[in-house]
Amino acid sequence: MSQRAACKAFNVPRCTLKVRLSGKTELGAKPGHPTSFSFEQEEKLVDYACNRASMGIGFGRRQLLGYAGRLASKHKVNFKNGTPSVRWWEDSSEDMHA
Repeated sequence: MSQRAACKAFNVPRCTLKVRLSGKTELGAKPGHPTSFSFEQEEKLVDYACNRASMGIGFGRRQLLGYAGRLASKHKVNFKNGTPSVRWWEDSSEDMHA
């Protein structure tokens, strides 16, 4: 099948197909900016929140952002002022609900 026919058959923009076939974008790559934390690090954050909740220990956004900042510095992930921002929190929350 030609590129043009594939684009038409699968309703994919031709430039998108060209970039994928050229190898500039990896197969399975997600759109948008890369995440700050790896999947394993994000799981660690979720485990932290779930463990605290299961123990009945209350905590809020500020405490979780503080923990995320400490985790980030441990793994050499840079955030402005050393702590993830409220916007990071909001973007992460949207990703979880998508």
